[in-house]
Amino acid sequence: MDIIMHFIFNLSLLAVLQLLGLTWINGDKDKIPLKKIFAVFLVCSLVICFVFRYPLQEELYLDLRYIPFIIGALYAGLSPLLAIVTIALHAIFIGIDIEFWMSCIFSSFYGLLLWKISPWFLGQPTRKRIQFLVQISLCISIVKIVLLNILYVNYPVLDVWFAEIFIQSIGIGLLAFFLEQANKSIQLKKYLSETKKHEAIEQMQVTLHRRACTVASFY
Repeated sequence: MDIIMHFIFNLSLLAVLQLLGLTWINGDKDKIPLKKIFAVFLVCSLVICFVFRYPLQEELYLDLRYIPFIIGALYAGLSPLLAIVTIALHAIFIGIDIEFWMSCIFSSFYGLLLWKISPWFLGQPTRKRIQFLVQISLCISIVKIVLLNILYVNYPVLDVWFAEIFIQSIGIGLLAFFLEQANKSIQLKKYLSETKKHEAIEQMQVTLHRRACTVASFY
């Protein structure tokens, strides 16, 4: 049960950080490129995941690093950056051991795979994008559980399985849903802004036309 509560707490921190990031985007979207703000949010999320990792056994930790990793790789195409940051944070917070080299392999593999999939992913409708994120998260969680069963014997099976499969999948689905809603809000604001600009231009054209007609009639 400790693992589940730990993952829920970690997920709540990621949700709060995402809310702050979306607020930043709405406030400074004309000053700072959205991709840079998104990159800062993702790096901070990865730091949170490593800081609040769960020590399952000696030199074995569980965390939610793949939630921001998957979201950033598919939505922003930042796989290379996120893979490097993930590997660096693992070395800083956990150290260089066998788990570090496994992290290098999996982060590089998942990063390359998601980077290739990203253009196709962005072309999908909202519902399919969220479903695909959950499916990718499930696949990664299953791979991690299989490796745990191969390499480590003594661990709380039900807690780990529930935390890895359900908490992580539900978490990535919720964060993706909030991100999609924020994106729709941003697109709507852009549309309304462009509509107002077009209306103002049309109004100016009508006014100039009327003035031209008035001058022509005078002569």
